[in-house]
Amino acid sequence: MANETIAIPADLRRSLERTLLDTGRLCRRALAYALHLRETNLAEMLRHHGPPGPEHIWAELRQRLVADLENFAQDQAANEAAAGLGLFRLGAPEGMVWTEAADALRLLDADRTGFLDRYLAVVEGKAEKGLHSVTSR
Repeated sequence: MANETIAIPADLRRSLERTLLDTGRLCRRALAYALHLRETNLAEMLRHHGPPGPEHIWAELRQRLVADLENFAQDQAANEAAAGLGLFRLGAPEGMVWTEAADALRLLDADRTGFLDRYLAVVEGKAEKGLHSVTSR
């Protein structure tokens, strides 16, 4: 029974594909929020501890940034399929590369002090980019 294939009637196939694409979008958006919240928690911990900070926090922050980039790439791929299903593209523009997150990850790997200065430094009087971002300050 586990290996059994179920045929989808042709008149329902497009509706099911749209539903699956939209459900995937919802899951990826929820994951993006969860990742951003945790990245923000980790950033606050690193700010609190100061350099160099506990290794396990750095390792988890790196894992979350990698997962965030993968989630973004999956969302981009789903958006590419949306037009073929008669759905609108949501989120980032077509072909967009999330350079800020990729640059942050490279800097985290190469120079943690530079990463702290660039992304986690609190600058009085400077507006935050948002509460749910590792680069919020």
